[in-house]
Amino acid sequence: MEVLGHAQTRTTTDTYSQVMPALGRDVADRMGNALWRSPAP
Repeated sequence: MEVLGHAQTRTTTDTYSQVMPALGRDVADRMGNALWRSPAP
């Protein structure tokens, strides 16, 4: 909230709550690939 310059916490959560699940999915996919992808031949 402070870093983004929002006066209220609700402004931050309302603005970014839809973004977080997509970012979480992307991070999970990248970590899964990094940890469990088959090594290149």
